[in-house]
Amino acid sequence: MGLVSSLPKIPAEPAETTSSNASAERRNLADALAHERNVLRTMIDLIPAFIYCKDAESRFTACNKLVANRMGVAPEDLIGKTDFDFFPHDMAEKFYNDEQALLKSGKPLMDHEELAFDKLSGTNRVILTSKVPLHDAAGNLTGVVGMGFDITERKAAEERMASSDRLESIGRLAAGVAHEINTPIQYLNDSVSFIREGVGDLLSYIDKLHAALPPQH
Repeated sequence: MGLVSSLPKIPAEPAETTSSNASAERRNLADALAHERNVLRTMIDLIPAFIYCKDAESRFTACNKLVANRMGVAPEDLIGKTDFDFFPHDMAEKFYNDEQALLKSGKPLMDHEELAFDKLSGTNRVILTSKVPLHDAAGNLTGVVGMGFDITERKAAEERMASSDRLESIGRLAAGVAHEINTPIQYLNDSVSFIREGVGDLLSYIDKLHAALPPQH
């Protein structure tokens, strides 16, 4: 009798047990994936930035709560929509053209300032945005991933500082011009005073000469 045939045979598991184990494994895997998605979603929602994904037609495929709140909808209501559904046409068209140019070139758009309408405040906000191409497993371009930060207050502060600097520069320039104007005027005043004194002395000397001359008959 050979070695293999001499080993004790392991009884096969019933088909029902094998199927039950496979189902349990699938459930465990599904639960683990759901947990990972929930953790990832929570982490992304906590980031103080606008984070979103779009497909090759610039339709939203995912976003965090900050993006959805800015547009006045829930995150799930944004899926499948485009910027044309939320922004003025000219604004949405600019976003679309930037993304399509990115998809054609494959080059990211980094630290780009753009205006975006915020439905919560009813005002345009200045967004510092970066967009990068999204690839599938085969390396094909499938869409865009974007991230943006609201820098409206920072831009306003920078403009105030720039305005203050401009006023200070204008003040220095005005002082310099006034000095340049005042210098020749002062020189002229000094010259006129000198001439006035000189003429006065000359007239006084002439009067003395007339007084010293003998009277003419």
